Amino acid sequence: MTTRISFCTTCRNRLWQLKETLPVNHNVVEAGGEIVIVDYGSDDGLSEWLWANYEESIERKQIVFFEVTNKVNWNVARAKNLAHRIASGSYVFNLDADNYITQKEYSYIEKMALLRTPCHQFSGHWPDGSFGRIGLPKPLFDSMGGYDETLLPMGGQDGDLLRRLTSLNYSIAKLPEPEIPAVQNNMYD
Repeated sequence: MTTRISFCTTCRNRLWQLKETLPVNHNVVEAGGEIVIVDYGSDDGLSEWLWANYEESIERKQIVFFEVTNKVNWNVARAKNLAHRIASGSYVFNLDADNYITQKEYSYIEKMALLRTPCHQFSGHWPDGSFGRIGLPKPLFDSMGGYDETLLPMGGQDGDLLRRLTSLNYSIAKLPEPEIPAVQNNMYD
């Protein structure tokens, strides 16, 4: 028995990271899941690049692409909620644009999906970009109202979601740390 997993990715002006991670992630997820990508107001050519390189996968719904074209202020919780809400899988897993997924990790997440168990895959090292790797059954995500959009535009939303799961007495499975480190943000150094 399998369940469809939706890997939910939001992006705003991080095409340079998505160009590194998406080819790897697409190969891993291609067989049974989907990658949902929300372009939340990018002006770096993300939409054009995605259509030029993944049109066939978008048409087959292996990649679900949604582009916010009106001028919006970045709000990570709002962008993540959008990605999770348009996902068709019964299990949603947040995978930021700078994160990779391996076949072994896919297997771990698939097991959690079959058990309908929330999971968190974090290295334990805050600045490495892995803290937001959170998976849970989509009906649970929806019933919780998703990420809290009243928080600051960026920061705190992942920890808040985990705290709310715990307060609802859900056990959160801790997955082994990511096998491939996130693409580090050195654009602004």
